[in-house]
Amino acid sequence: MPELSFQTSGFLPWIDLGFVRIQTYFVITSLILSALAFLIVRRARDLDFSTRKALDLYIGAMIGGFLGARLFHILWEEPKYYLEDPTRVFDILQGGFVWYGGLIGGLATIYGLLELRRKKGEPLSLLAWLDLFTPIAAIGYGLGRLACVLTGCCYGGICHLHDYVFRFPTQGFAVVYELAIASLLVRAENRRWHGGRKSGHIFFLWLTLHGFGRLIMEFLRDDPRGPELFGLSIASFVSLILILVGLSRLRSVKWSGFLPKFGNSSHKS
Repeated sequence: MPELSFQTSGFLPWIDLGFVRIQTYFVITSLILSALAFLIVRRARDLDFSTRKALDLYIGAMIGGFLGARLFHILWEEPKYYLEDPTRVFDILQGGFVWYGGLIGGLATIYGLLELRRKKGEPLSLLAWLDLFTPIAAIGYGLGRLACVLTGCCYGGICHLHDYVFRFPTQGFAVVYELAIASLLVRAENRRWHGGRKSGHIFFLWLTLHGFGRLIMEFLRDDPRGPELFGLSIASFVSLILILVGLSRLRSVKWSGFLPKFGNSSHKS
């Protein structure tokens, strides 16, 4: 019987330089974050935002996201492991990060930095900045899952299809799905939305679509998911919250301005 199976160790989990071994996950993530900084600057210029403020918020979000992702893993997924030896908290090269923890940490940092500017007499719209960063976040998440493909984490469950046995390509699904969302967000941004581009609709649309995609991924995943909450993995639970929040804020959107137009139409040259 022919059998096709994918190993969960990944294609290239480590990069061995002889004098040091580095997780491929960190190399890919670092390259992506560096590339996204250039996209942030370009979007800020195109949408008339301050490039300096955009980079300040981006760097702050990276730091807050890193801390949030690490703390979420330590406090929720493996608290006993780190209580046995607290020095393991600093052993980041062994992995141990949670995306939703990073999202919460990044959002909290952006909010805090904007509040500091507001108290200094410089009012800035939180939703406007979230709309600016949202497509970048979707691209970063999608490309970041390529690191999961190489490392072998976040793997799917076993699927039996006729005479073949394989794992659900959950990482690949996340890559394609999230990059498709990023494309949709940019398209939506170029349409005439009710309330204008500073309404936060791009951000809340992403929350909704990302939440749905993550629920599908969580259903198909087979790697350790940590303690459950109300019978759901913490990621599934957070995804449901994001969907509810996103849908509640999108009720006022005039979708006719977003949907494509069919039939004959005249255009001014």
